[in-house]
Amino acid sequence: MQATSNKKLRFSKKQSLALNFLLATTVGLVVSASNAVAENPYKDDSQPHISVELISEKRQLSAGESTLIGVHFVPEHHWHVYWLNPGDTGLSPTVDWQLPEGFVISDLQWPFPQSIPVAHLTNYGYEADTSLYATLTAPKDFTGQSEVEINADLSWLVCKEACVPGDTSLGLAFNTTDNAKNAADQSAVNNHAVNILDHAKSQTPKSQKVIGSNVKLNKADKLLALDLYAESLLFKDAKTVEVFVKTLDVVEYSKPLKIHWKSNRLRWQQTLSEYFTKLPKNIDIVVVVDKSKSYEFSLSTS
Repeated sequence: MQATSNKKLRFSKKQSLALNFLLATTVGLVVSASNAVAENPYKDDSQPHISVELISEKRQLSAGESTLIGVHFVPEHHWHVYWLNPGDTGLSPTVDWQLPEGFVISDLQWPFPQSIPVAHLTNYGYEADTSLYATLTAPKDFTGQSEVEINADLSWLVCKEACVPGDTSLGLAFNTTDNAKNAADQSAVNNHAVNILDHAKSQTPKSQKVIGSNVKLNKADKLLALDLYAESLLFKDAKTVEVFVKTLDVVEYSKPLKIHWKSNRLRWQQTLSEYFTKLPKNIDIVVVVDKSKSYEFSLSTS
C-alpha cells in the first residue's frame, strides 16, 4: 500500500490567529472517527453537523483505466466547510490517499467557493454539499487481483458560529475486470456518484489565458489592482462577477473596493492584507460569473 497526500496546510498569519481562537472556543467538540474505522474503512460517515462519503464513478477497474474518485461533504443547513483558501478564518479539508502499489491519483479539484460573512470576517467555503475530486488511474500492468481497495484519511472543520473539527478514514473496494463476471448484480457505473461528480465538475473553474494583464501594487495606499483581458468574452452580459484570490496573505477577503467588467475585460481593486510582505511571481484568482460559471487565471506580477 502506498500513501499519497493532497494535504496542503497553508495558513496565512491572520488565519492562524483567528483559527486558534475558534478552536479554543470549541474545546470538547472535537470528533475523531479515524481510530474506530482504521481497521475496517467504510465508504461514508456521519458526524456532528456533517456527513462525508467517498465516491467513485466506476465500481470496477481494468489495467490502465481511470475513474473519478471524490469526497462528498454534506454539511447541515447554515453550516459550512472551507475552500482551499479559507479566507479570514477556517481550515481547508485534507485528504491523504492510501493506494495499492502502482496506482496514481491526480491533485484534488476544488469547485468554486462562495463568500461567507461571519461577523466582521469573510470566509471562503461551501454551505451546500460539495465534492472534492481527483482522477485515479490503475497501473498498465495491473493483473492477478480480483479486488483492490482505496482508502482515504480525511480531516475537516465544519462551522457556523462555532466550529467542530472532524476526521475519519473511508475506503472503497473496486472489482477488477476479471472479477466483474462474478458480480452480476453490480453495475460497472455508479450513477449516484456520477451525478454528484458531474455537478462538481460543472462547478470547477476552467483555466483561462489572457491577451494581456496588469498587476499594480500601491504600497503607499495599501492597494492592489488587477486589470485583465481574457481571450474570449467571458463577462459579456454578466450580472455579477466575483473574484476569489487563491494566493494567501496578499489582500483582504471582504468585498472589493472596486470591480468593473465589460466584454472580455475585468478590473478589480482591493486593500492589501495587513500581513502582506511582497508580491509572489504569480497571483492566482478564480472569477465567478453570475454564480454559475467560473474561470481560473494565473496573472504574472512582473
